[in-house]
Amino acid sequence: MLTISAMPPIHHRDPGVIGLLGDPARSPYYGIIVDGLHSHPNTVRIAYGAKKDGCILVTDGKLHHSMRRYG
Repeated sequence: MLTISAMPPIHHRDPGVIGLLGDPARSPYYGIIVDGLHSHPNTVRIAYGAKKDGCILVTDGKLHHSMRRYG
C-alpha cells in the first residue's frame, strides 16, 4: 500500500505517487489522509479520480483545529 501524506508537489517530469496511480500496468492500493492538512483537496481529487477502487482513507487520530471535542 502506498501512503499519500505531506509529499512533494506534483511535477510534470516527476509526478510521484499520484502519477503512479494513473499507470494501467500497476494496480496499487493507497492510503490518504483527507483532512485538508496532510493532503490538499485537489490532490485527493486527482488520486481518487485516477484510482477509486484502490483508495483507503486513513486518519492520524488528531482533531482538526476547526473541530470541537465532545464528551
